[in-house]
Amino acid sequence: LGSVQESVKDILISRGFQPVEQQRFTASYNVVRNILEGKIEECDAMIHIAGMRYGKEPDYGEVELEDNDYSLETQSYAQLEYEIAREMDKEVHILLCTEEFPYDAVADREPAKKELSQRGHRQTLMTDPSGYTAVRDLESLERKINALTFLDEEQIQEELRMAPAALAAVNAVPEPTPTA
Repeated sequence: LGSVQESVKDILISRGFQPVEQQRFTASYNVVRNILEGKIEECDAMIHIAGMRYGKEPDYGEVELEDNDYSLETQSYAQLEYEIAREMDKEVHILLCTEEFPYDAVADREPAKKELSQRGHRQTLMTDPSGYTAVRDLESLERKINALTFLDEEQIQEELRMAPAALAAVNAVPEPTPTA
């Protein structure tokens, strides 16, 4: 989805937003998680685009397990970002690319474990309480990105709509009559 990420970034910049892009790290899982937590914490919202492929993942070779969590399963960068955003109660807009989506060409098939993980992640996204939008091509994805409204935008628009009414109410207050 590399070309999709570039397109989304361009649209968001044209709308005046400052997108924070997913970066590829070579560090271990714990270091990557800490970096992602810091980046996501600074964001107001997340656009989570999920395709059919699992993608890249942090290095799980030397994971320091916390709280005796021996059931840690690997996650791709995108899956990890989604999890962190949900843990932080961030606004998340989910775009789920269908099988027909014109994905970037890839040379190899992913291992079965990764395919299964991505299918499970897609199922999680389909049951997300905030909902999701299925996109079948780049044009529909771009239309959705252009139509997105974010909580801050909605609040600003509401305040702007209410401002004239509040001003009119203030102007409608009669002047006090002087008493003699």
